[in-house]
Amino acid sequence: MTITTLIPAYKPKYLNELLIALKHQTLKPARVIVSDDSPDGAFLAALQSEPLKSATADMNIEVIQGPRAGGIENCRHLLRTWNGATPLAHLLFDDDVIYPEFYAFHAAVHAGGAFDCSVSRRWTALESG
Repeated sequence: MTITTLIPAYKPKYLNELLIALKHQTLKPARVIVSDDSPDGAFLAALQSEPLKSATADMNIEVIQGPRAGGIENCRHLLRTWNGATPLAHLLFDDDVIYPEFYAFHAAVHAGGAFDCSVSRRWTALESG
């Protein structure tokens, strides 16, 4: 099963960690769509500069401009852009980091039944560890 990662981006603070988590997925996303909703285009600027540009060259990342109408509208914007292009889509928020087997586990769950969606419980962590 293929998956598209949809990132409604506003805060670039955790961009490095987010991209490292995507790069280390055992089941790689076929496509990553970032909707840059930051007021100054911070996500696009970061992705176009080194070392992120080289580190993500093989990840099929597409950056689109966000609607700048709030977080929910940014998610809707991403879902419209995805438009069912892959069997699965994952909304990965800009401050979330997923473990390496995350996509493989969800693909296996979806392969085992007729599910329209799966919802993962969010783990809580502190920046201090």
